[in-house]
Amino acid sequence: EVIHRFEAGFKAGVKATDPSVEVVTVYSGTFTDSSKGKSDALAMYNQGVDVIFHASGNTGTGVIEAAKEVNKYAIGVDQDQNYLAPDHVISSMIKDVKGAVYDISKMTADGNFPGDQAIVLGLKEGRVGYAETTLWNKLPEGTKELVDKWAQAIAEGKVTVPKTREQLEEWEVPQI
Repeated sequence: EVIHRFEAGFKAGVKATDPSVEVVTVYSGTFTDSSKGKSDALAMYNQGVDVIFHASGNTGTGVIEAAKEVNKYAIGVDQDQNYLAPDHVISSMIKDVKGAVYDISKMTADGNFPGDQAIVLGLKEGRVGYAETTLWNKLPEGTKELVDKWAQAIAEGKVTVPKTREQLEEWEVPQI
């Protein structure tokens, strides 16, 4: 379920910015095999893919190796992965796990332990974002401003990001 949210959200972002871009989806079937990530990424790059956003744990380190090897780009996940290939990781989707742990710990200390609940902490709570090392100079002019505009609209509840493939199919790009 979580990985499908990544996929739906990414595709919604692409649809919102340039619906003519084709998004290719590949599931490696593992979060731990960097060699599988690299071979899948090389196959994608050889098919003409320019950028791969991996959401695949250690498998993604292979994706980043492949990007470096063929002089293409990757988007990291969970933490800033730019250090793995500084000229090839154009950004990383950051999860502020430390902040999320703090939030839940504070709720618990305040007597509001959220047991038996799924807590989603996103842009509104400041617990996801992009890496400070984002290579804005390798992206079209105005990209940062556009990303920040959409992030603010999502955080303010003006845009609802689809969470499933089915929601994505029905999703209309809102005007912001």
